[in-house]
Amino acid sequence: MSPQAVERAERIAASDRYIPEFLSLKTAIDNSRLNQTLNTPAISTLSYLLNKWTG
Repeated sequence: MSPQAVERAERIAASDRYIPEFLSLKTAIDNSRLNQTLNTPAISTLSYLLNKWTG
């Protein structure tokens, strides 16, 4: 993201505007910098991947 977009996301997050955590760009940016995700992957995806790895 551009520095301007990051700055705008931070301004919006600092305002009194209600933003659910899963829609917050600020949270997404912070988690991205930490190589983390806010939501966990779907169970069906995990099941599929585990079945592929175990044969």
